[in-house]
Amino acid sequence: MFETLKNAFKNKEIRTKIFIVLGLLALFRLGCWIPVPGISASAFASQVSGQTFLELLSGVTGGALSNGAILALGVSPYITAEIVVQLLSMAIPSWERLAKEGEEGRKKLNKYTKILTLILATAQAIGIVVAFSKAGGINTGLFFGTEWLTDTVVVITLVAGALFTMWLGEKITETGIANGLSLLIFVGILSTAGTAIFNSITGAVTGNIDQLWQLLAFIVALVIIFSMIVMMDGEKEEFLFNMQNK
Repeated sequence: MFETLKNAFKNKEIRTKIFIVLGLLALFRLGCWIPVPGISASAFASQVSGQTFLELLSGVTGGALSNGAILALGVSPYITAEIVVQLLSMAIPSWERLAKEGEEGRKKLNKYTKILTLILATAQAIGIVVAFSKAGGINTGLFFGTEWLTDTVVVITLVAGALFTMWLGEKITETGIANGLSLLIFVGILSTAGTAIFNSITGAVTGNIDQLWQLLAFIVALVIIFSMIVMMDGEKEEFLFNMQNK
């Protein structure tokens, strides 16, 4: 492995691509810490803590959700949109024809994926604002003391963060070094999983069986997430290939 890395860095083109990917990943991690204007990070952290699903979602986003950061939505809207568009490409005749048109058809389907990502991100952002406002997670008086204006700024910021994450994933994939979505999820989990796993193991050793079950649930969910991404990418390429050769 080290020999492979050594040989990769000897190649100027590959070395440049690796540095580009590292730079994009650094931007992603930075976005996981920049707070959204109008959000109370402490209130978000307290709401996420102790809730297995929200902690898992926050772990996938590199802790961005519990930090109330601009990338709190992570890659979930984009992944969901890709799955939906892929399924609809097999169910809607006009979209099936697009899949057979090669690169041009793929560009149109990709455009639909981005539009659906925007819709899903907006829905999720509104859901977060509504849910966390009740727990005091939104500083409703930040912008001229107007609640709706503050909520609007938070929603727009979260949606912009989701679209930026989608852009990062696409740019990483374009380098050819790795799949962008998988790498973003891996880095996000890697940055938060260590502490969570340590706490779960410590809790299990001291007799807290719930911590052990949470750890097992986390591992199972992690395997499922990566398996779904790999399977989705593989089936997508196979589907497009078959459509183009029919």
